[in-house]
Amino acid sequence: NEEKFLGRGLSYCATCDGILYKNKKVLVYGLGDSSVEEANYLAGLGCQVVFIGHANQAKALKEGIEWHCGVVRAVRGEARVSSVDVAIFPCAPAEGEICERCGKLDQELVERHMKTFFVDGVFILRNSLAPEALMKDLELAEGYIKVDDKMRTNIPGVYACGDCVSSLHQVSKAVSDGLIAGQEAARYIDEKEKAAE
Repeated sequence: NEEKFLGRGLSYCATCDGILYKNKKVLVYGLGDSSVEEANYLAGLGCQVVFIGHANQAKALKEGIEWHCGVVRAVRGEARVSSVDVAIFPCAPAEGEICERCGKLDQELVERHMKTFFVDGVFILRNSLAPEALMKDLELAEGYIKVDDKMRTNIPGVYACGDCVSSLHQVSKAVSDGLIAGQEAARYIDEKEKAAE
């Protein structure tokens, strides 16, 4: 039900949408590298946070965050998110290890350990595609796509904007970058067409 509830209680970015859930109960599905950081951010806003992830993530969570080793199975609600069904795994791996059961769904295990969490929102936090995987020979700088002030990459006619070009992940910056990149891309196409005439 991700598509159904996107923008209606389901989000992929705690730093973007977290303020909408201040002092409310939220569930964080920690699939990405920054999941713990974002869960801690939500707790700092006064959110009551339930974190679903691996055992090796639990130590870095702020005190008061409820943690479970498990897998989200369904997001439910009517007009907006009201609950999340989670398969909870009874695991206790050694420090630094990932539970062998995490992510390996055995139907019998799922049915025996299902739990429903009633929440106001759910954050599904997963890693995005690495910039270097987007295009061959794309130049990077500190893990981000390298662009100039006109959002041009090192490849002619290829522009980049938003989260993939900087660590400042905010919609206002992405919109600004996108406007610049769109105008420059249009100008690039116009110049190519004029040169071909």
